[in-house]
Amino acid sequence: MKQKRVLITLLLFCALLVTVNSVNAKVEASMTVSETYTLGEQISIPYTISSDSAASIQYAIAANCPQMQIPLFETHEVDILANKPYKEIYEFGEVDASVEIQSCTATLVIVEPEEVVVTKPFSIDVAPTVYFSLKFCTDVQCEEKTKTFLINNPTYIDYDAELDSIDVSVTITQPDGETFTTTLPIKSTFSQVGTYSVQANIKSDTYQSRTIETMFSVVNERFDPGQVKHRFAKKPVIQQPYGYGSEEGTSSGSIFDELFNSLRGITGQIVRFFDV
Repeated sequence: MKQKRVLITLLLFCALLVTVNSVNAKVEASMTVSETYTLGEQISIPYTISSDSAASIQYAIAANCPQMQIPLFETHEVDILANKPYKEIYEFGEVDASVEIQSCTATLVIVEPEEVVVTKPFSIDVAPTVYFSLKFCTDVQCEEKTKTFLINNPTYIDYDAELDSIDVSVTITQPDGETFTTTLPIKSTFSQVGTYSVQANIKSDTYQSRTIETMFSVVNERFDPGQVKHRFAKKPVIQQPYGYGSEEGTSSGSIFDELFNSLRGITGQIVRFFDV
C-alpha cells in the first residue's frame, strides 16, 4: 500500500514538473520570407518554432495581401522537444497574371505556452497588363468593322493598344487546318469558305505578355434579310377538288376523316368513296 502511494506521488510530481517546464518554456519563432515575389512564383514561407524545454505549442500563421483573397489563419498544435526546432512551410499561393502590385505581411503567432508574434513584410511585383484589342475591317481606314468577309475580297486585320512599343504576331488557322503566322497589321484575301481561328501574341518589355484568341468567317455571299424574306414568302393557295376540305364533302362521324386528313385530290376522293 505504501509503495502504491509512493508511485502515485512520483507520477503527480512528474506531471507537475512537465507542466512547470511547459509554462516556463522559452519559445522562439522565425520566418523566412522573400522581399519580392514575381509572376509565376509560389509564395512559400518557411518557419521555425523552438523551445528550450519540451512544450505543447499552439500557433497560427497567415499572409495578408490587400488585393488578394485573404485566407483564414491556419491554426496548429504541436508537441516539440527541448532544443529540437520544429520546421514547416506555409503555402500562400501562386502569383498569376490576375495579381496586382501590392505590399503584404506574413504573421506567425504563438498562443501557448507564451505569446510570441513574428511579422515579416514582402511585396508582389508584377508587370501591368496592357490594353489590347483586335479589329477586323473591310477597308484600310477601318471604317467598316466586321468578322464576316466575302471570299477573295480584301480583309484588313489590325489592333488597338495603349502602347506603341509592343510586338504583336498572329497565327491564323484556315478551315482546312493549315496555319500561317504573320505580324500586324495585315491586308489579305482568303480563298476558303468557312471559319478562321486567330491567335494573337502580345509581348512588351514593361507589360505582361498576353494571348488573345478569336475567329472570323469567309462566305460566298453576304447575308441579305430581303432574300430570306423572299424565299419564305407566302405561296399561293391551291384550290382543292370538291369533296375535300368542305362541309359538303365531309362525312360526319367517319373515323377515316382525320386519318386521311393530309390526302389531296383524286386519292382523297377514292378513299372517301370507300368510306361507307
